[in-house]
Amino acid sequence: SAYDLGCGAGWLRCDLARRGIDVIGIDDTEPMLDLARDEAAQQNLLKAQFKRACLPFETLTIMATVDLVVASSCLEYLSSLPEALACIHALLKPKGTAILSFANRDSISRRLVRVLYRLTGRPKYFGYIQHCVSLSDIMPLLKTARFEAIEHAYLEGSDVLNRVLGFFLPARLAKNMVLLVIKARG
Repeated sequence: SAYDLGCGAGWLRCDLARRGIDVIGIDDTEPMLDLARDEAAQQNLLKAQFKRACLPFETLTIMATVDLVVASSCLEYLSSLPEALACIHALLKPKGTAILSFANRDSISRRLVRVLYRLTGRPKYFGYIQHCVSLSDIMPLLKTARFEAIEHAYLEGSDVLNRVLGFFLPARLAKNMVLLVIKARG
């Protein structure tokens, strides 16, 4: 069982469902949930479940605990990472797993986008990002929230600049996303 937090258009939720995982997609905007429902219907995932809610959830008692929580590119938009991590921990069964992705603060392309945003106000989505993090930023927060980091990786997405930088720089500087696999501790 799993939650896909900030499921957006539901692609990840649908991918997990095709793998036999019982997933509830959660997002805070009805238009995104409509897109997610349409995506699930197109993929013939008839038992797809979606719920409208905002992180961190105020009433965790109404949410069942699950084995897996996925939060891809959504936590950086929240005002408090410690609150979000505590919420994720509360949603997980003991020793449950979470897979999180964040905007990588160390990425050269992220730095360039920050400068571009300060100068032009574009790309507009960047104005909503509250947190770009590095591994050194997030590790103490994970420890406080009672998580153990299992694995991490850097991802570049579809950005051509990141792929080019990858030929010359270490992944920490070349790729614009940090992916973490973490496990809940007692």
